Amino acid sequence: MADVASCSRCGGLQEDVLDAVRDCPKARSLWMRLVRSSFWPEFFNFDLTTWLHLNLIKKLGRLEFDWHSTFATAVWSLWRWRNEIIFGNGDEGTDWFFTFIHRVRSFRDDFESIFTQRSRPPARVNKDVVWKKPLLGWVKINVDGACNKDQSLKAACGGVARDHNGRYVGAFTRNLGACSSLHAELWGVQSGLDMALQFGLEKVVIKMDSLVACELIKSPPNDSHPCIALLRGIHGRSCDIGEVVFQHVYREGNHAADAMAAKAYNSSYLLELHNSPPVFENKDGNMQDLIFSICFIQGMADSYHHDEIRVTRPARTNRAITWDPLRTTRVKFNMDESVRKRMNSTAMAFWRMT
Repeated sequence: MADVASCSRCGGLQEDVLDAVRDCPKARSLWMRLVRSSFWPEFFNFDLTTWLHLNLIKKLGRLEFDWHSTFATAVWSLWRWRNEIIFGNGDEGTDWFFTFIHRVRSFRDDFESIFTQRSRPPARVNKDVVWKKPLLGWVKINVDGACNKDQSLKAACGGVARDHNGRYVGAFTRNLGACSSLHAELWGVQSGLDMALQFGLEKVVIKMDSLVACELIKSPPNDSHPCIALLRGIHGRSCDIGEVVFQHVYREGNHAADAMAAKAYNSSYLLELHNSPPVFENKDGNMQDLIFSICFIQGMADSYHHDEIRVTRPARTNRAITWDPLRTTRVKFNMDESVRKRMNSTAMAFWRMT
């Protein structure tokens, strides 16, 4: 499975089956969260055959799931993650524990549905995902972390704050250097809270598209977790603000924060606050960049791609500015004179009056 005998995850000199699914430090950290501590001496010291037999006859788990199913799923998951890392498809910043828990629950529900003849809802459903206004008096801050997986190993985070009317409150960018995707997501949350403190906000909803990061923040802190410093920083800042709600949002409803995170690759390593809406330059004649920039200014950056957004230019004419690149989607939006002046002459050449 690999060109060298050493462990692909920890660099151990000799990798065998037990090292791959139990003894590697990364595999061991997962088992220590699944197995009750009273069984650790037996669990981590038996040979392969005895170890397998032990887990088939005893219930060693500390979670509410059936141990036999949990053990089989864990062994299979560890072997799969090991192969994904070798072939370059794995994300070493992912928290394996939360991914594993989600997988076990899914397997259990599938198994129960077969024997109880219950019909489960489809795993994927089609629905519109759009940005929604927060309640009166609240400010919603969408945050996102970005991690470039090429050789440059760049990471950044960004976010946008909007009030209950959908009006732009502020935005932030931060260059993180090199870190994992999970660290980048958590840095985005902490930076969003820093912005809220700077602006004196008292009721804040933090939206992120990383379910792992969201569940990690809501769970009791684990001192052995590699992100514990960030998690403590997030919890401490939440107490300083007053009322903070952490929620998950699908990626399709987080485009504005995603754009700010991408913009942050070239920003400072310190937190940069943007009191006015940023301008996204139109590169290589990309009409999507142009439309997104204007929709961002208009406060529609997370919903411009859904359905039809109708906007006219009331100051001079009743005609609408339209764009139909694939002849399947028509985007129309309000554009006052101040916004129009911010569009460069190159971008204007792509527009046609109808």
